[in-house]
Amino acid sequence: MIGYDERDAIKDQRALLLERRVDIAIDKLYNEDVYKVNDLQTFKIPKHIVRDMVDAIYTPRQKYVVLFSIEIIHELLFKRNIRPENIYFVSGSDIKGRKFSELGIVNYFVLPKDTVENTVFAMKKWIKDMTTSIMDNVTVIGNPPYNGDGKKQTLYDKFFTGAVELNPKTICMIIPSSWFIAGSKRGGSGSSMYNKYIDDRKFKQIQHFNNSADVFEDTNIPNGVNWFVWSSDYNGDCMFNGELRRIRDVSAYMDDKVIQDILKKVFNKTKSNKVGDTMYRQFPYMVQSNDENFVEPDKALQSVDYLPVYMTDKKKGRRYVLIDKEYVLKQLNARRDANDVVDRIGSIDHYKVCISKACGEVKHSGVPFILSPGEICSRTFFVMFHSKSVDECKNFITYMMTKIFQFLVSLKKISHNMSADTFSLIPNVDYSHAQSDCSLSEFFELSDVELEYIDKCIADDTDMSAFVNTKMKSVANNVGKSVLSYKCESAL
Repeated sequence: MIGYDERDAIKDQRALLLERRVDIAIDKLYNEDVYKVNDLQTFKIPKHIVRDMVDAIYTPRQKYVVLFSIEIIHELLFKRNIRPENIYFVSGSDIKGRKFSELGIVNYFVLPKDTVENTVFAMKKWIKDMTTSIMDNVTVIGNPPYNGDGKKQTLYDKFFTGAVELNPKTICMIIPSSWFIAGSKRGGSGSSMYNKYIDDRKFKQIQHFNNSADVFEDTNIPNGVNWFVWSSDYNGDCMFNGELRRIRDVSAYMDDKVIQDILKKVFNKTKSNKVGDTMYRQFPYMVQSNDENFVEPDKALQSVDYLPVYMTDKKKGRRYVLIDKEYVLKQLNARRDANDVVDRIGSIDHYKVCISKACGEVKHSGVPFILSPGEICSRTFFVMFHSKSVDECKNFITYMMTKIFQFLVSLKKISHNMSADTFSLIPNVDYSHAQSDCSLSEFFELSDVELEYIDKCIADDTDMSAFVNTKMKSVANNVGKSVLSYKCESAL
């Protein structure tokens, strides 16, 4: 009679033989170049990466929707002992007549060869039907195709968005890192995913690889690749390569150790909102550059309470015009965010630091100027800061003119046009006193090596000391002085 140990050994041997057979089948699929999604090649994930991905999301009684990766199914079946009926495989290939059952796959769906939108829709419908629409115990994991249409169209973001719309408990995918670098200095593709998810706090973990060849042999995917864990019940900062950070804060500097060290120190010393969070971006007072309600000073009515508007005219350049204050307040009150409305209306009677939203200099944010209380600007400008104190506004400008500030701008600025994202790495500091590179470097505890790095990045194109001296004199001379007197004395 065969003893228990022998029976167990035979059982293990059979399992190993089956696993080996599946291993060989997987290798053939990739070697024969047949494992594709609508004629788009996917990459075989190394075993250690598969293991790490599954470790991050593994729960024994979960249902698993696996996208395009047989090697993940292999890990779930043979390493985690997940029952075959709890695995749902979405494939882009019929595997040339091979039986899915030979690979241990019971539930499978071969995507139709159609537009990516229809393909994603078909995938979502099948998953809902197979899982009986109960998605709170479902994990979606996989390696979607990356590009289509001659590599000009991104596909991975469509599959991720489709997965999110299913409302699963967890999503784990390996995709190009361009999705969270888009919009940064080294921005690549995937900008639609960047715009929608860069501030999503459901990303629990991201493991980024700067060199795609470290994951997929003989590849050179711009900006590298990453695998991530998105969890429906998580709300917090992301564990990015072992450190808890905002995704937005790391999106510009993965490949540079000095930049990483600088930003760690800056963020660790300041817990306040970033300048990009508190500034008034486009449409600061809901006034267009060519607003039809503008009134020239010589046509102003005595009976109307006007606000001077600083604007840019294509023919006449920068100048002041007038606009009915009641109209501006009505426009602001139409905004959805009640707290934002109160803040913007209150800022009308403050001093305001403004800059143009476009600056031709690649490495700095342009020349700031101060608007007096009762003055506003058109959509051509950003309101960077406002205060009842003109001294605080001047101190904010001293901060803007430091190399450290401009260095942080340079990490995010990719063209002459700027946005709130351009200033998303810059913390707000104490504006009760003037700032300088010396005081900031001491406050942030920056090393000589880090200061030299900043100096090299900024000083090459711009003599900041001369720039500051020239521009601050101009600012100081114009504070509190309106360009025009809009009180019309003549009776009209």
